[in-house]
Amino acid sequence: MFNQLFQATPDEHLLSHMAQRSEAAFEAFYDRHSTVVYSLARKILRTTTDAEEVMQDVFVRVWNKAGEYDTS
Repeated sequence: MFNQLFQATPDEHLLSHMAQRSEAAFEAFYDRHSTVVYSLARKILRTTTDAEEVMQDVFVRVWNKAGEYDTS
């Protein structure tokens, strides 16, 4: 479920909250971008399993590296 608190929050602010380990911010970011990430991975890799694995890797990396995002 898309968290209403973060519905209109820009991505850079979501990343800032994610750096503070906000699961709600991550959920909002995931809900906002997962379809595009999965669709692109599926188109390139042509298998559901590989696309799902890439999508998981992408979002785990975003979660782990959110604090390194530089807004400038």
